[in-house]
Amino acid sequence: MEWDKEKIKALRKKLNLNQTQFAELLGASRVLIWYWETGKGNPAPISQKFLSLIAEKISVEEIKLKIKKEQRYNKDTIKAFREKLGLNKTQFASLLSLDTSTVSYWESGEKNPSKKSQKTLTSLAEKKGVDLEYLVEEGMN
Repeated sequence: MEWDKEKIKALRKKLNLNQTQFAELLGASRVLIWYWETGKGNPAPISQKFLSLIAEKISVEEIKLKIKKEQRYNKDTIKAFREKLGLNKTQFASLLSLDTSTVSYWESGEKNPSKKSQKTLTSLAEKKGVDLEYLVEEGMN
């Protein structure tokens, strides 16, 4: 990948770093980062390779995070959450202000919780002290 000023700045911003922090990460000076981001200079081939490696690592981490978020609300995790609370489907649905059929759809994998329901599930898990991440990990083992 050819690294131009826009891509370099976008990568730095995606990492939520200022120029000084980004320079430290790369083992460069803040002035060099400024040169790259203003287009007054271009990274050497070795620096471009390093930038590409950082970008690839970020992409892999984003994909892993997305998968983990999706697994947080899969059928097995939802059922494990309900069972950890010691509730049947009707009780769980009532607690979430939903129909029992909705919980059944989730647990069968026919439907996934909406964003609003995901927030409700997360809030309930926090209130009840249930770690959904742990349930995801348990389901993967």
